[in-house]
Amino acid sequence: MIRLPSDHYINDPSKAVRIHNFSRYVNLKNKSGTIVKELTIRGTDGLLYIYNISRVQSVESEERIFQLFHIANNYILDFKETSKRFLKLSIPRTFTIAPNLRMVETNSSMYSLFEMYQEMNDDSVYNDIDFWFSVINTCIIIGKTNPLIESLLSTGKKFGSDEIIKNWVSMRYPLLSDYWIFRKTFIEHYSVLCFFEYAFNLTKLKPEMLNINESNGVAVVSDYTFLLDRVHGNLDQNNTIPFRMTPNLTNFITPYRKYQMINCLTATGQCLNNSIEDLSVVLKLLLKDELKSNYNTSKHMKVLDNNQKVIENVEINLNYILTNFDKLKTFPTHNLIPDLLKQAVDKHVLCHKSPVWRPWL
Repeated sequence: MIRLPSDHYINDPSKAVRIHNFSRYVNLKNKSGTIVKELTIRGTDGLLYIYNISRVQSVESEERIFQLFHIANNYILDFKETSKRFLKLSIPRTFTIAPNLRMVETNSSMYSLFEMYQEMNDDSVYNDIDFWFSVINTCIIIGKTNPLIESLLSTGKKFGSDEIIKNWVSMRYPLLSDYWIFRKTFIEHYSVLCFFEYAFNLTKLKPEMLNINESNGVAVVSDYTFLLDRVHGNLDQNNTIPFRMTPNLTNFITPYRKYQMINCLTATGQCLNNSIEDLSVVLKLLLKDELKSNYNTSKHMKVLDNNQKVIENVEINLNYILTNFDKLKTFPTHNLIPDLLKQAVDKHVLCHKSPVWRPWL
């Protein structure tokens, strides 16, 4: 019998779940504004496994990030400070059918941040970007000094308060003890994702990418890739936002629980800094493959044919990642992680992000 898609990370074949049968129907589902096909498979353990089949542009890039996550999980689960905090990366099962077609395991309990936005907002959420531009135009016409700040605040006020996530969780967990456990679990998983987004310079988290399991608060991210410059092939070093900490996330985590997030980020940094030599070997291979796949056009073939040039480019990108790791080390006099959190929540920085990123959410 055939194993479930992407079950090849299980070392012991006897523990792997195999396919018993497929569902008779393939359903169409609206997933954050994109129509995907939903396929259900019954495993030999009697459970149903649901997969979304969709077209994406960067299947191979996402697979490289998941490979990095699997390797990093081994170190995180073995390190004392991270294991006692139950830190880990939740990685969905994925299976590539074609270069631009993939299957991703999901379940009915997973909600993206954008789906929460739709559920808790009475107005049409697809009009928020148009409203954002209209406010900017109005501010420019009347001569406001900072139209970006005005647009950010006005859009957030009209299309959703800073308590969307808080209210969404409160509706499902009215008991304070359940709410507390849900939030604690979310912070633990989300902290590790924030660390990787900043340290490895991954694509910045959009509301459609962040999925939260309403059963336990586990955060899962899809469509992560290395943030490479399309012109020179270097990692983009001009990002002012270290990771996503928009008003809703800030209000849900609360200022008191911010210290739990700082502890989780610090512990993750200590763990991976101890294994940075092993990770550097893997990173060189992943960055080289990413460079060749994203930079492989007829215009740049001469650059890629020059192995020395490719090696230099990979070394530049690796050194930039190692520099980010150095910033996340715990120093006896000053820890830079609170400064990164302060930078991530600064509205004067958030207002410069693209409206597609929805910084007001």
